[in-house]
Order: sequence, then C-alpha cells, then structure tokens
Amino acid sequence: MRPFSSGETDRMQASYDSGMQDACILLRWQPSTKTYLADADATPCRFRDATASPAGTVFLAGATTPGARVVLPQSVALGKNDRIRLTTRWQRAIEPIDYQQAGAPEPTALGLIVDLRKVAP
Repeated sequence: MRPFSSGETDRMQASYDSGMQDACILLRWQPSTKTYLADADATPCRFRDATASPAGTVFLAGATTPGARVVLPQSVALGKNDRIRLTTRWQRAIEPIDYQQAGAPEPTALGLIVDLRKVAP
C-alpha cells in the first residue's frame, strides 16, 4: 500500500476539520491569580454528549456528564488545569457550558480527544 500524498492528506484533514461544527473557548488556568483566562478566539471542536450511560453506571446528577467528550484540532495545546467552554453547537450559539478535563487528553489521528465533566461557570 502506498503512503498518502501530501495533497491527499491535506484534503482529508480539511474534510475532517469542516466537520467540526461546534465552537469551544479554552479557559487557561492562571496559577499566579488562581483564575481562568479565556482565549480571545473560539476553537473549532466536535462535542459528543453521550447522555445514554450504560446500565449500572452511577454518577452525581449535575456534577458530571457521563461519556461527554470533545475533539479539538491536533494543534491545540491544552494544560492539565485548563477548562473548555462550549459556546456553539452545530453552528448555533448556545448558553455557554463549562467543562473540566476528566482525564488526560488523548492525541489521535482525528485530533485531541478530551473526556469531560461539567463544572459550574
């Protein structure tokens, strides 16, 4: 099997990126002031809210969103204490929802996959 050409790779990446129809604002942890500073620009993302949890799964209502994940572009650098604010779903503005990372971000060929848990703004 031959490797993909750079043109093929670019077309596949553009196709994948265009599928990111949600927008997130990264909230960067500022240790000196113990606050979060929002990035100036929104980052395209793909949010997945898996509200259907498997049988037997126990979670605290309002504290977590079982199975919630977000895919961020591979170029995003995310600190372990940074948060993610979902501001747009399917290209429509929503009431912002803040999430904290629920585990280590997983770099994949699709992008940076981050498990999430909902937090108070």
